Amino acid sequence: MICEKCKTAIPDTSKFCPKCGAKVEAAKPEPFAKKCPACGAGYPINVKFCKKDGTLLQDALLPKEEAKPAGVIEPKGEEAVIEAKIEEKTQEIKEPKDVLLCPKCGTPYPLTAKFCKKDGTPLKEEIKPSVIQPKARVVTPPKAEFRKEAVRKPSRAWLWITVIVFVLITAGVGSYLYFSGFFGKSPEKLADQINIELREKGMSNIFADINKNWVATVTGSADNQTDKDRALDIVRQHKEIKDVIDNIQITHKPDEIERDINKALRDGGLNEIYAQVDENFTATLQGSANSQDEKEKAVNIARAIKDIKDVRDNIQIIIVSPPPPPPPDYHYIIEQNINNTLRNAGLSNVYAEVNKDWVFA
Repeated sequence: MICEKCKTAIPDTSKFCPKCGAKVEAAKPEPFAKKCPACGAGYPINVKFCKKDGTLLQDALLPKEEAKPAGVIEPKGEEAVIEAKIEEKTQEIKEPKDVLLCPKCGTPYPLTAKFCKKDGTPLKEEIKPSVIQPKARVVTPPKAEFRKEAVRKPSRAWLWITVIVFVLITAGVGSYLYFSGFFGKSPEKLADQINIELREKGMSNIFADINKNWVATVTGSADNQTDKDRALDIVRQHKEIKDVIDNIQITHKPDEIERDINKALRDGGLNEIYAQVDENFTATLQGSANSQDEKEKAVNIARAIKDIKDVRDNIQIIIVSPPPPPPPDYHYIIEQNINNTLRNAGLSNVYAEVNKDWVFA
């Protein structure tokens, strides 16, 4: 029969539609083309398996010409067996393996059925295993147990781990923000930080003091102007500083070092070379030297002076031509002059002889 409400094919013995639950007394019967070889239930031509026990249906109630649709060629022999096996495997895949049992009469139904065909009882309870392919029964825990599993509380170990990780992260972030100056910075703390930076840069004789108005006073001594400027830049790079008071003293001045270099050059017999020292303590040597040795000697004297950072060499080398050789008899003239000098000194018993190789006796 065909349900007039949902157009579902149902057996003629059913009183209610298994899909929508409507009464089927007024349903029009439809000639059955297939029947179940196991239970004898009849079904339309489009049904392939018995809904009660899953047995493959056979054409029985109608003649073959009415049972088979027009234009369909029935396979023969091995082809029919192969096609039946393929159809059976396909149906096993498509058909649900779980069934519903009527709580009143126990009749099995597919999962898509909503009402019993015999007594119209709503189908709700799920029964495993299925009738088509039996398996071991799987006991489904009650809904209350599922609900209890869903709201189960996490273990205490995980709670403690979460709390410890949170505390460590909070402490690390707080320390970073504190030492970075995002909060909690005061003039005293900033002064300590600046003094540490000055020590790290090698300026241990310079100190910074910051008052409540964020004015920094920098005191101490620097070897040169470059170190002094570097110290002031370290203080000014902090955005909190409003003003900087410079009280740094330079211990060695360029003009004093310049005098020391020139004195050392005079003491070394280099009278034609002198030095000039700028505020960066770079000595520039100028003048003239008689040889490369004298030039290198002057550079080494300048580099030996304390606090000199660099030496620039602008010394010119002047090559002096040797005097012309004396005439061949010039040694006799020299000998005569020596003897006259001895006579004039009252040394009449001492005399000198000079040979041509300028050897005096």
